[in-house]
Amino acid sequence: MKILRILAIQAVIVLASMEASFAQFPEGQDPQLQIEHNTANNQIRLIWQSYIGWTYFLEVSDDLVDWTNVNLIEPGNGTEKEWSFLMLTGNKMYWRLHATNRPGDPFTGDFDGDGINNQDELILGLNPLKADTDGDGIPDGYEVANGLNPLVNDATVDSDGDGRANITEYLANTNPQTAEVQPLAAGLMVFTPLE
Repeated sequence: MKILRILAIQAVIVLASMEASFAQFPEGQDPQLQIEHNTANNQIRLIWQSYIGWTYFLEVSDDLVDWTNVNLIEPGNGTEKEWSFLMLTGNKMYWRLHATNRPGDPFTGDFDGDGINNQDELILGLNPLKADTDGDGIPDGYEVANGLNPLVNDATVDSDGDGRANITEYLANTNPQTAEVQPLAAGLMVFTPLE
């Protein structure tokens, strides 16, 4: 069995905290992600030390550019955690471990505040630590609730054909799927001349 050890560096382990996008683990609490590859059955095991008060998420990539969340939430309890899977021959994969000490239930909580709980975000392929997974300026919760795609930058698309882009509809708190009459600006009056 080949065992590869990967140290907790930013390229491999990404941390999120309440105060910043990236945070440091407290002294002595580096999870030291280990990757074990059993060449006999091509099984991969990812192993890390968990800590109480932290929640862990995994991401996978085949190119170090596009990352996908694995449907896994691991609340820290002070024990060693692991995730195993079979690797298809010839595929290359990279893993990142996200950890956050944000308060709330790891499954039903909403760590990024976008209106979708962490478990549902993973099921939908969204990032539970990023309120706007596709980076288009529209929060995931609004996109899901209004029939937009939170995985595609659709900010400049006019989904309902009313002349307003989805980002404009979001900012105006209108439905991007229904063409609506524009309300008049406050204080504006319309006069129709008498004949």
